[in-house]
Amino acid sequence: MQDIEYGETTGSVARDAGCLPETVRRFADCGLVDFRRLRDGTRVFRADTAARVREIMAGRRNRQAAKAG
Repeated sequence: MQDIEYGETTGSVARDAGCLPETVRRFADCGLVDFRRLRDGTRVFRADTAARVREIMAGRRNRQAAKAG
């Protein structure tokens, strides 16, 4: 039985965060966002994952801007 808390797909998180699905997968593989796998191998994420992905991307942009400036 699927955990209700983990219902967002990679694509839905990417759309909500304004990024590519590959970005979500990369953050998941690095352990920056939590996910579960369904029996078929599909990754599912918590509903708040898009907000976390946006935070990570904003932090990276800020660090890059600080290095450039």
